[in-house]
Amino acid sequence: MAEDYGLKISVEGVSVLSATDLQTAFKNDSSLLKVVQSGTGTFGVTGIVTVTHNLGYVPQFLVFQEVSYDFGNGDVSIVATGDVYDQAIAGADTTTLKLLGNNGKSYQYYIFYESVDGTSHSATVSSNNYGIKVMKPGYAITSTDLENQSLNSEKNNLKIALTGTLSVTSGGAGDTGEIAHGLSYTPGFILWSQVNNDGKWYFGNSGGWYSSGVYASYVDSVNLSYYHNAPAGQNLKIYYVLFVENSV
Repeated sequence: MAEDYGLKISVEGVSVLSATDLQTAFKNDSSLLKVVQSGTGTFGVTGIVTVTHNLGYVPQFLVFQEVSYDFGNGDVSIVATGDVYDQAIAGADTTTLKLLGNNGKSYQYYIFYESVDGTSHSATVSSNNYGIKVMKPGYAITSTDLENQSLNSEKNNLKIALTGTLSVTSGGAGDTGEIAHGLSYTPGFILWSQVNNDGKWYFGNSGGWYSSGVYASYVDSVNLSYYHNAPAGQNLKIYYVLFVENSV
């Protein structure tokens, strides 16, 4: 049960007085992914881009890259460890985010305040006396450390524009499909897939060709498209999240 103090916003149709954690759109003891740095660009001939963040720890990050395989130019894929068809790799250390991509293709990256190992760390922001700051329980509103804040309007947060689920019967390995999103721009996205209700959910693109679920997913201004390896006749489930923020 969500606590009866602090700031809580319940989802539509649920009383904030009885809302569980999963029924809250926001609660001050749960952090949002706070964007400390973002950018876009185009890969050159070397295909290598180094972004300096100098945070002193390895941050969480999300990268999208324009791809060309099958779906056509202008489609964008989330970069996991490496796309199965397009050269796309991203990795971070304590000072930089490094991207590897194809010459002439565009990219978009988001670097978050939160670290990959979940450890605490300090990152001071300005003490402006305007905007919105929501503190975690036990911290004064005068604190300028993002570690102590659930929300700070000085920093962007990834905002969900649309979520959805899809359940289809597979026509066979290598099958593909499209989900019309109607957002009229190319959004950032993430997705997970499950085959035959086996209880195992795979993160989009991370399983590669050897995954029976979705092994490649792409988005443009009209559709979220995917390839999968579910055997013919088996059920494929997809859960997807599309962001307000662009992917390119």
